[in-house]
Amino acid sequence: MLNENSSLISEELFRHGQECDSARSYPEAAEWYLAAAERGHSGAQLMLGFAYEYGKGVAQNPTEAVRWFREAADHGNAPAQSRMAYCKAIYRRRQKQQKDPHRGAL
Repeated sequence: MLNENSSLISEELFRHGQECDSARSYPEAAEWYLAAAERGHSGAQLMLGFAYEYGKGVAQNPTEAVRWFREAADHGNAPAQSRMAYCKAIYRRRQKQQKDPHRGAL
């Protein structure tokens, strides 16, 4: 019963975040997403990752973005798994560019 209640609470917190996001109240949305994300809601973890990636309602922080994308991906969230693959590809490309700064130059 506790697990079911916890899931219902995190879903309600997530919905509040979505409502704030839709109303462009990004700082408030981030707070609701964080509350749900800390309770294991993978959708909230994904949205919090995007908030950190784009600086919507929180200070832009790529490290925090990847942290929350990873959390969501680990919970089986398919869009988060896709986002993690994208982040890894960007990271690999930057690593290659640092090794050979002329690579990709026209």
